[in-house]
Amino acid sequence: RELTTMGCCRWGNDTERVPTVPPPRPTPEADLLTARRSAAERDLVAATGGGAVCRVDGDVVGTVKYEEGRLAAVAELQRAVRAHERGGALDLARRHLETWTAEAAAVEDRGTAWRAYRAGGVAELTETVRALGGQPHPARTGDSSPRA
Repeated sequence: RELTTMGCCRWGNDTERVPTVPPPRPTPEADLLTARRSAAERDLVAATGGGAVCRVDGDVVGTVKYEEGRLAAVAELQRAVRAHERGGALDLARRHLETWTAEAAAVEDRGTAWRAYRAGGVAELTETVRALGGQPHPARTGDSSPRA
């Protein structure tokens, strides 16, 4: 019997053990969030030209931070949906949109990068709420991003 350890937690792959509970099947909502996250990742890579986000400067900062905000928001929502029971993705998306909208208002005076980051998250969550079949609050759908 061979035990292979992996990662920092020394998780093992014991080939003699068979899982007793199969992993849950993804829901349509989970599939939608995975697709939206993949799109946000692709858009961020395109905006950075494949480079590191922390090394971006000049005219592309607004665009890169906007795309980074989109990715952060959908990833945060995806984690929240996974942590809760099935269903409720639309409600969680609306709550995350409210939080990101409030945080966007709070960073108005912190500069272009902060505004772009939060605007990207608000835009992503607004579209995610719509994709899940909901309507975002009308006052919270604006995109005032300083994209370059």
